[in-house]
Amino acid sequence: MLGNYKAAYEEHNRYKIVSDSIFNMEKEKKITQTAMQYEFDKKEAATRAEQEKKRCDSTGSPEKQKLVRNGFIGGFVLVLLFSGLLYHQRNKIKSTARSSAMNCCSIFSRKRWLKNLKPKARY
Repeated sequence: MLGNYKAAYEEHNRYKIVSDSIFNMEKEKKITQTAMQYEFDKKEAATRAEQEKKRCDSTGSPEKQKLVRNGFIGGFVLVLLFSGLLYHQRNKIKSTARSSAMNCCSIFSRKRWLKNLKPKARY
């Protein structure tokens, strides 16, 4: 058998072909497994994201709820302050109008009283 290089060469070629086929099948199996795992993870992540979105839409995030609540409280306080200011100004204007009306009335009544005090000229 020594010296049969042609048969040894052919056996070596068959060995390489079988070896490459086995290697390729293993690699193909691993690639398929990796691709399937990727698809599964992708679908699972999409499902989780969808569930999280539904949960956030129904309840809203705690930070968002807190922000909205604080906004309403702040707005209500501002409205109360503005209403109080308007009420105070309204009362101030009314009291000023009353006092000026009283002053006018007293001035007119004094003028009438003074006219009555003047002696009428008799000719």
